Amino acid sequence: MELDKARIEINTIDKEMVKLLEKRFNLVLQIGQYKKDNSIPVYDEVREKKVIESCVNNLENNMYSQHIEAIYKQIMNTCKELEK
Repeated sequence: MELDKARIEINTIDKEMVKLLEKRFNLVLQIGQYKKDNSIPVYDEVREKKVIESCVNNLENNMYSQHIEAIYKQIMNTCKELEK
């Protein structure tokens, strides 16, 4: 694969990822409001473990498991900040 073509493809993927993260963040704000209105704590350890497990299980190449787990932990930390 040519470097320039690979970078163009990465840019396209990044654009899609940002759009999806923005959608996720919008939902997180709604969830945060719901939790606030219903006195539910922001942190849900069981839910976070299920999300990570599900994401890792969606991988075709398990070589990336550790990396996906780290990325999703960061995403969820960001989301918890948004929920607050």
